[in-house]
Amino acid sequence: MRYGVGTGRRVIRRMSQGVRAGAARLRPLAERRKFGRFKGTRLGCNIGRVIDLSDGGLRIRCSTRLSSLMDVKLWTAKRQITVAAKVAWVRRIGFRKYEIGLEFRDLTPETRTDLSTFAAYLSAG
Repeated sequence: MRYGVGTGRRVIRRMSQGVRAGAARLRPLAERRKFGRFKGTRLGCNIGRVIDLSDGGLRIRCSTRLSSLMDVKLWTAKRQITVAAKVAWVRRIGFRKYEIGLEFRDLTPETRTDLSTFAAYLSAG
């Protein structure tokens, strides 16, 4: 069989038809989050600026990469808590600027209640 320009074009055409047919069958991805998110602009943190908070973790911006496990201090005007957290992901957003997702670890019932109180505080605006 002789391969030439015409054969290459046919292969590309078939591949693009397959891609279009496959894309037509795709459905929107389901939401993966287990917990609702609340903007954290009114929440203090010892590591960096809180972007958002949920019952399962938080997203922060800071100027250094973090170790994998740490204690995170969160506070409002009236209350402070310390929560064990694990780095879930790190995204570099500029020179010495990182956005980091932290997953809360080993939460006690009391700490869960405190986090829910923080979330209610943030949702109240």
